[in-house]
Amino acid sequence: MKGLIVDLEVPYFGAFRRPASTSLVLSYPLPPFSTVFGLLINALGVRREEYEEEVRKLMANLALNLRPLHCPKERPVREAAKLLKLIERGERPSRPSSFPSSPVYRYFLIHPNYRIYIGGEETEEIAQALRSPRRPLYLGQSDDMVVVDVTWEGEVREEKKEETFGLLQGKYEGCELLRIPFAVEGGKIYYLSPLSLPSCFPFPIPQKRLSIFNGEGVELLGLKDVAGKEERK
Repeated sequence: MKGLIVDLEVPYFGAFRRPASTSLVLSYPLPPFSTVFGLLINALGVRREEYEEEVRKLMANLALNLRPLHCPKERPVREAAKLLKLIERGERPSRPSSFPSSPVYRYFLIHPNYRIYIGGEETEEIAQALRSPRRPLYLGQSDDMVVVDVTWEGEVREEKKEETFGLLQGKYEGCELLRIPFAVEGGKIYYLSPLSLPSCFPFPIPQKRLSIFNGEGVELLGLKDVAGKEERK
């Protein structure tokens, strides 16, 4: 298997909204896999009408893991904001004089940095696209620009290790338990089985077979690890 290590730096702010959050707009501590697929699709320059087909190809052919690049020192910051409410098309006046909004608390991260591990049989095109993206790249919200650096490209091997550098399947003491979207297709969100985010890396674990990227061992997660899907709200 071939693999890439990709480092992401968001120079200003980042936010990765949890789908079920409403009056509190909560953020995941790291980008969901669905956000990473969106980044790759954007770098490849895929057209809107081909989006779902290309996402399915990436889901079938790639396995991923990721983590904060540095041990997190701060939790997400909270701010008061107003979000516009959706108005059904039939209810809209021709020239609205006011736009209904709702006050909420919104959470965001300051200058977040991440490392992504990408494994697959054909990663050369993705590496080239990330080095020379066909569109400007962002992470999460469309105005949160991201700096992308492909730091390693090579062969991925498997070894038994007692420490890991990425997310873990299942529950581990001292970790934050997350339910992260793997992909969004049509009106459905595909979730991975529960994952543990260690507070710092490398994180000690019982001996386990991991995929090795330039000396860093991680569990590669793919379509086989999707636990279920929900209707998108």
